[in-house]
Amino acid sequence: MISKILAVGLIVLVVSVISFFIWHFVFSIYEVKYKFGSDPDNLKLNKVYSIKGFGLNALGWEMNFRELHMTAEIEDNNYNIKLITTSEKNQVVFETLKTGIFTVLINSKYSISQSRLEFRILNN
Repeated sequence: MISKILAVGLIVLVVSVISFFIWHFVFSIYEVKYKFGSDPDNLKLNKVYSIKGFGLNALGWEMNFRELHMTAEIEDNNYNIKLITTSEKNQVVFETLKTGIFTVLINSKYSISQSRLEFRILNN
């Protein structure tokens, strides 16, 4: 009788430890990375671009199924771009309005601090 109770207790303990490690190392986001499909130093005028974010877990795997709730703001806004709101929580969309250099500050629910991305808009 006691051996059955110990066996059940050991199984519960092992399952709990495995669940803990899977949750913290596979399903938790440890870092946020950003992808931009174009050359940031060679953006064209009057085009729409998007910056996509994705989380990385402790193993370095992309967590595309988690929502990052990204927000963006334009640093030193001289109206080179216009941010476009979108229902997608893992991307920031903007339209280029005039030539020049601009910086976008991006933050997400899982970021420790804001990320600074600099872009250059050239004439077509």
